[in-house]
Amino acid sequence: MAEGQDRNKIEREVEHVLRETAKKRESWEYDRLWAKKGELDVALAEKKIPLSQWYAAVDPILHRLPLVIADKAVPLHRFSAADIRELEGRPTPQPGPRPRVLVARRFGDARKEAKSLLENIGCEVATVGDGLEAFVELAFGRYDLLITGSVLSHLPGAELIRLKSLLRIGTPAIMHTLMPVQLAGGLALDVPLPPEDCICAGSLVGEKFHLTTKNIVDYDERLIARVKEHLARRKKG
Repeated sequence: MAEGQDRNKIEREVEHVLRETAKKRESWEYDRLWAKKGELDVALAEKKIPLSQWYAAVDPILHRLPLVIADKAVPLHRFSAADIRELEGRPTPQPGPRPRVLVARRFGDARKEAKSLLENIGCEVATVGDGLEAFVELAFGRYDLLITGSVLSHLPGAELIRLKSLLRIGTPAIMHTLMPVQLAGGLALDVPLPPEDCICAGSLVGEKFHLTTKNIVDYDERLIARVKEHLARRKKG
């Protein structure tokens, strides 16, 4: 009974996120600001502006366009433009003895669970709950793999992966989400990943989100199997 209640709770929450995001997308102001962010992304990718300038302009935009309510249980770190300038001047961290994995998940419980799973297979794990913070970590840290959920504060998982690709940050990524891929991030954005790197427990039945017990059971097993494949490939390279 408890398992069925948990599944229903997850389904209701995902549907709520999708409804709220759809409402925001109907706003002209929302589209205008999102388009402005796209222009800044292109300028950053073409090296017309430094990352510190991009962050200073994008941070207030994204905080005016929250896709979901942030996880209140865990305080989210906020960088300043000065922090970014300092990071830009630091040398790239050197590889350590263990593979380093960045986990970006909205909920504290999901972060803890992923951290435990990955540490059990020998990984060093850093966790964040904010998509913008995850992007800064990727830009300046040395990570062997990114694992992201679809719904993050300020920058959804699909957009995080798109930015990573745009800037040619070579860290491979896995989307690990309850949402179906076609709605990853709540924005119906294309996820620039091969299908095997999109591990989703949920699916769409008509226009309704649906979560099955079988998908929940093998959700984490599929993640660990794919992580091992990525890390083995990085080790050979």
